[in-house]
Amino acid sequence: IIKGKTSNPSEGMEVRFLLGLIDIFVAAPGKFTGPALDQIDKIMCELCERADHTTCQEIAATFAQMRIAPRGITNQLARHEVSIAEPLLRHGAMLSDDDLLAIIHQRSTPHHMAIACRYDVSYAVGEALLALNNEAVMICLLKNQRAHFRPRTLDQLVETSKNTPSLRAPLTRRHDLDPILLTRLYFQVPAALKSQILNRSEVLDPTLISEAITINRTSLLQPGQETENFRHFVHRRSVHGQINQSLLKQLISEKRLSELVLAF
Repeated sequence: IIKGKTSNPSEGMEVRFLLGLIDIFVAAPGKFTGPALDQIDKIMCELCERADHTTCQEIAATFAQMRIAPRGITNQLARHEVSIAEPLLRHGAMLSDDDLLAIIHQRSTPHHMAIACRYDVSYAVGEALLALNNEAVMICLLKNQRAHFRPRTLDQLVETSKNTPSLRAPLTRRHDLDPILLTRLYFQVPAALKSQILNRSEVLDPTLISEAITINRTSLLQPGQETENFRHFVHRRSVHGQINQSLLKQLISEKRLSELVLAF
């Protein structure tokens, strides 16, 4: 059956046999292990190479919903054109980080977009997608709250958003930005996004950033004795665990806005 080729595979014995194998596996995936699993996987791969587009779509959609699936056939279908691969790239639990990294390097933007939408995107996969420097992929990844980023990566993304306005809105909505990054981002975004950042603050006075924005932000970042004094003051308070709501309100009332921004 495997060696024989029909003139129309979608109506031939090969496809019926392939779909029959899929049904058998789906009915009891745990019963196939070791050499038996390798053998059925090999047969599926060979038959799937000659199957029609619709059959491949059906198989990919079936395996995308399973926690256990043959590694060979799922990787083969995940590398197929995106109309077949997408459900596996988005939902396929059997695809490892190594599998996804290989697909990122081998395939095109539609595949990258699908991977960026996965329920759980690891540090390594997220960084590989960001390294593509594709704005659409970056936006899709940032919108995915289940995509994980290291602190240094988030720092770089906030910096990148200075010259890439389309990143600002999805960054504003991320739950893993710490207060320091949120403050930096605040000074880069338009009024509507400023409001969103303020609305996320649970412990700070709503007027905090509105007042802080009046300071000379450029001089704050420039070296100098005055700036060092501000930083030393905030560092001492931080060491003693005194960066809290009371301190911030005190700095607001005393209009010590340079220290306020550093402390926030």
